[in-house]
Amino acid sequence: MEELFANAAYGMFNEMLDVEAVTPKQAHKVDLEAETPEDLLVDWLSELLALFEITGCAFSRFDVKIGTRNSRWWLRAIVQGEPYDYKKHGSKVLIKAVTFHQLAIERKDSEYTARILFDI
Repeated sequence: MEELFANAAYGMFNEMLDVEAVTPKQAHKVDLEAETPEDLLVDWLSELLALFEITGCAFSRFDVKIGTRNSRWWLRAIVQGEPYDYKKHGSKVLIKAVTFHQLAIERKDSEYTARILFDI
């Protein structure tokens, strides 16, 4: 599950900019709780979009820890990146929001997959 969330974040930023060009210079903490893993995934990606908008920081590294407590899911993460620079990071698709439309997290054997649609 932790790898799924890290990969989802990486993939989201890769849709917006050249994530390979982002140097992990600055760190930010993210702490979230939700009722379901699907809610947590939407909250997680939405939080990263908000951080991008508020701080101007593009992220490329995601150290994610996930667990459950009292029937609730929690996420603790350190995300790393640097201030967005159009010349260095480029620009691809502007993602406005993470949606619940057709959202799915599935587990097959020990691997998780997800389908996430973004509002662009």
